[in-house]
Amino acid sequence: MWKIRFIEDAIEKYFGCECYCLDTHIAHMLYFPPNKEMSEEENVIYFTVKTRYLFDRVLPPFNFNFMDWIYEMEYYFHFHILRRLPIALNHIFNSFWYYRKDGILDCFNFQNKDLSEMKNFLSLLTNEELEKYKNSNLRIKNEECELMLSISRDNEDFPYCLGWKIQFLPKKIFSGWKDSLKYIFGRYDDEQHFEIKKEDAKIIKGIITVIEGLNKEKYEEL
Repeated sequence: MWKIRFIEDAIEKYFGCECYCLDTHIAHMLYFPPNKEMSEEENVIYFTVKTRYLFDRVLPPFNFNFMDWIYEMEYYFHFHILRRLPIALNHIFNSFWYYRKDGILDCFNFQNKDLSEMKNFLSLLTNEELEKYKNSNLRIKNEECELMLSISRDNEDFPYCLGWKIQFLPKKIFSGWKDSLKYIFGRYDDEQHFEIKKEDAKIIKGIITVIEGLNKEKYEEL
């Protein structure tokens, strides 16, 4: 999928998440300006993100502080092995019912202050945009996973964001066993690489335009 190119030719940019986690939540965009040897299929933006699912606790937590116990148990059951098991087994056996619109492996909200810069970066690939994506999202696949880019919002008090979520793609029988076992036991830690093509870039720019419009309306009302 990826061809080796001299990095000196590249234009690259890093984007951080709203959570300001510098350990995993960094998105990397890389673009090689077209040359005579490049085909149209190779004229893409390479998009790399870290996907991580780490959880060490097998037994539920227990201490004598009742309020801590309630919070810890809620967190524990959200990530519990029994919750991960059916997702992973369905990935191994190529079933589709586990498929989730909210993602499985990780999620990320771009910082709104970066959106205009991201739009400029996407303009390296195309100056066009498609605007009517308020109620839609963009799905980009590689061999292992699906990346879902969409309008995100934590609650009514927060501005709208551009977010991504990632989940496993259904695999041929038993071909996903390695990642599934790591996921079951909470040790999944990997990078995922996607190719943003010209049509994808148009859609992402359109989504950003909608987000900018929604936030402008929100703050004009205040």
